[in-house]
Amino acid sequence: MLTYRDAKIAGVNVADDTINNPPAPDQLITREELWKQGGLPQRPDVLSKEMHDQWQRHEQKFFDTWKTVVHKVIGRWAKTIRGEGFRLLAPGEVCAEMEDATIKKLMASLNRAEFVMSHVKDNDLTVNERHDKLDRQQRMAFIKKAIENSLNHKFNPSGGVPDPTPPTPAAPSPTPRYRFDPSKVRR
Repeated sequence: MLTYRDAKIAGVNVADDTINNPPAPDQLITREELWKQGGLPQRPDVLSKEMHDQWQRHEQKFFDTWKTVVHKVIGRWAKTIRGEGFRLLAPGEVCAEMEDATIKKLMASLNRAEFVMSHVKDNDLTVNERHDKLDRQQRMAFIKKAIENSLNHKFNPSGGVPDPTPPTPAAPSPTPRYRFDPSKVRR
């Protein structure tokens, strides 16, 4: 049976192999390859609920140890590709990937909080609780706006403000060839 200690030691050993022979940035590393490389036993077909939970924790420890050691030593983060495995990001991709993942989680949490707060019925709240609810909603909206502004800054280095376009010179007004004189109108 897999133990926590075995999973951690195997994670460090597999990380050492990965560090000595780093894959190309676009190469996929499957979970099965890493598991075999670690020399760990296969998951039994039948497990009790407690054993299943324990196995999953140890399995997660193995992969987390591998990812952490590889990142600490060579500075390349192993991005999880759901259902397939991992891809070691190139050093230039790591910060952008972490930023994108963090913003995605923050926005999801903020949207969820906004939904929940907005559906609390004001009639069920006291006056102080209503003020408290409004204060909290304003803080959440402020945080959300700050994130959105940072995203605008990310795509527009001038700080979210569109690049000013030079003003177009005003077209000269056409000068009439003749001047209209109302006194010369025939009646």
